[in-house]
Amino acid sequence: MLRLTPTAKLVINYMALRHLVDGARYVTFRELVERLGVSERRLRSVVQELRRAGLVEAYLDPSKGRAILYRLSFNNFEFDAPRVRPGLYYIDLPPDAKIPGDLTFKAYSIIRASRLLLYTQTFASRKELFRLTKCTCSIKRYGEGPLAEALEVVRSGGIASVVFSSAVDEVDVVGQKPISSSYIKIYRHVFV
Repeated sequence: MLRLTPTAKLVINYMALRHLVDGARYVTFRELVERLGVSERRLRSVVQELRRAGLVEAYLDPSKGRAILYRLSFNNFEFDAPRVRPGLYYIDLPPDAKIPGDLTFKAYSIIRASRLLLYTQTFASRKELFRLTKCTCSIKRYGEGPLAEALEVVRSGGIASVVFSSAVDEVDVVGQKPISSSYIKIYRHVFV
């Protein structure tokens, strides 16, 4: 088991909150220095420690200049039992979303906890990438039959999810309770 320093835990928690609350896909080194109040020298050491441990990824985005962008590497975290309330979740991803890299922590947790994941045509060619979330669920194409099956999973106290893109797909989420409205929108099915 990896032991993290208090500063490393602070960085991980801050990055996780940015994913959960703000839907941020990355943070910059400058942001970490300004928000965490840790010296640049100490922070560089901690970020390198987290990168070596495989918990943080660094990448360059040409649209952001020469800045190195950092994000959590969810594939290397152990989430034994993500805390997700039973229900049917609709996860609205942009059509060009990278899976699992662009997923927020909340979306990642929902997919990981699902017993059944439905995907639309938009994500048909990338359906196997959902396994990178460590999802052990059944993965099926969205349609009337599979949606009825998802509702049965929920009625039996389980978790099911539908991954779609509102920019392309015709999936009705009217009346569903929004639980996240950042880069990735998440709705929870409200049973009446």
